[in-house]
Amino acid sequence: ESRGLGDVYKRQVDGFLGSMIKNKKNSPATLNKWTVSFASPPILQPRNVGGDSTSDKMVLEKGDPARLLDYYAMNVGLPSRQITAAQFQPPGASVRYATNQAFSEMSIEFMIPRSQYTRSIFETWVNRISRDSNQYVDFYDRYCSPKVRIYKWETTSQNINQFDVQYRSNSLGELTGCWEMQNVFPYNIGSIQLNNEQNTLMSLSVAVSYTHLRAHETPEHLVSRIRPEKKKGGGGG
Repeated sequence: ESRGLGDVYKRQVDGFLGSMIKNKKNSPATLNKWTVSFASPPILQPRNVGGDSTSDKMVLEKGDPARLLDYYAMNVGLPSRQITAAQFQPPGASVRYATNQAFSEMSIEFMIPRSQYTRSIFETWVNRISRDSNQYVDFYDRYCSPKVRIYKWETTSQNINQFDVQYRSNSLGELTGCWEMQNVFPYNIGSIQLNNEQNTLMSLSVAVSYTHLRAHETPEHLVSRIRPEKKKGGGGG
């Protein structure tokens, strides 16, 4: 009898290992290996395409801005999602009903290069939203980034990209998820505390506001959405 129970337990363990741990889709996800992609708001684009910049040094989809905002992103707080509710009081117990959905704020912590380029990007962005020289605020559709995306990757034995994100040519593994925030702009640039104690890396936390949150969980869904944008030559993913 004990031998029969042992065989049952072994089959259960083997089934768990085969269907969960060793299964590519059901194996546990990790917290590292992710990338960030920003689409440029109009106020950061060059003047020849309707922006406020004299050059493309503030374009967030290419060059140093794209690399700094991606490679030097240290931590990201992915937004939570919740249903807001109200209630009415019929005879007896009160009844709660859904009214809308709400999202928490999103913040990203960046490691700062010696050039202070990353901070300059967000300082320029904020100053062009609301200039302290005249207290005017620019138009909403000019200072909002159309989308900011957080891509999640997992290591695979083949380690083959399904497609390249932005201008990356190196293999990141398997794309397993994406969080997309729409109509994004920074509303808080964190403080930096300088000191003469033990030397550490300088970092900067930036909190952003957005209007829509989209979570794409399946690689097939991601590929179908993002591949057409790459063919168009669109930025930000």
